[in-house]
Amino acid sequence: MGDFVFLGPSMIELTPAQYAYTPLKVAFMSGLSEPRSCALTSRQQAFLRSLAAPESCKVYCNFPFVPTRAIPLPPPPLWKASLRNTAQFLRARRPGYARRARKHLEALSDSADRLVLITLSCGLEIANRCLADLAPGKQIFVFALGPVAWTRPIYSHVFIQGSRDYVSKLFTRTVDVRLNGVGHLSYLDDPQVSELINDKLCNSISNS
Repeated sequence: MGDFVFLGPSMIELTPAQYAYTPLKVAFMSGLSEPRSCALTSRQQAFLRSLAAPESCKVYCNFPFVPTRAIPLPPPPLWKASLRNTAQFLRARRPGYARRARKHLEALSDSADRLVLITLSCGLEIANRCLADLAPGKQIFVFALGPVAWTRPIYSHVFIQGSRDYVSKLFTRTVDVRLNGVGHLSYLDDPQVSELINDKLCNSISNS
């Protein structure tokens, strides 16, 4: 199945997208339920639009951030999406993955002074593999929603976990913010999540 399960046919091998410079960039990193496309879901798009940052700072596609591959496709059944996300999580630790994936995150971070990543589920493990060997001096902050990863990021971060997120609890129970009643798929519907992220964005913008 190769990279078709992971990031679509040769998607990760594409030339990284070149983004116009802005002081700040805000982007999602999550597993790709549909590996042929890095389009955000409609809920992710709506959440990103609602954030207190200029539109020019928002990246409206998922990792590997290639707009030409952000083509909306019908969502797969939940069981298939879960299998694909599990495959991505496991493949993220394979030798050589970081080298192939890092160039995309590096290109995005080079287009801004500060980068805010919002990771969902195994998106944190993918981010960790990309962040490990970025050039020093990057200003990156990670909001990990329902973190599914073996370690914490090496950059500043906040771990946010719902009390009903039994998937994330398999990997960590030590978190920075606990959300009552939130499950693994419902972080973007909780107002406290947007409040936390908006506070960070407002501080970043005021310091730019």
